[in-house]
Amino acid sequence: MASRRDMLFVPGMILLIGFAIVDVIWFWKRSDIIAKKRAFMIFLIICNMGVIWTIAEVIANTRWIEIGTPDNLQRAPPLIEIGAFAYDIIIEAGTAYVIFFIIPYELGLIKKN
Repeated sequence: MASRRDMLFVPGMILLIGFAIVDVIWFWKRSDIIAKKRAFMIFLIICNMGVIWTIAEVIANTRWIEIGTPDNLQRAPPLIEIGAFAYDIIIEAGTAYVIFFIIPYELGLIKKN
């Protein structure tokens, strides 16, 4: 086993959902169409990379989702696996990385034109 992590680790989930909330509020309140487009393109690019990476790892049988207790783990059914991968790609990757555009943009470190 190369690595294992708990997707339901509460502090991590709170942090990631906090990033997602910041992204959504910023996107909703921002009037600058160019900035919105840039943030959305970052989100799409990160999600596309995540999809490609996840598909490649699933095909290579190096990535899967397990459910159960630590002593009694089993592979998750396909729907749970797809949902977990979607959460990983959209929330843990997509929305988590958009904030690295929002912060420097709001600090004036990125040109606004």
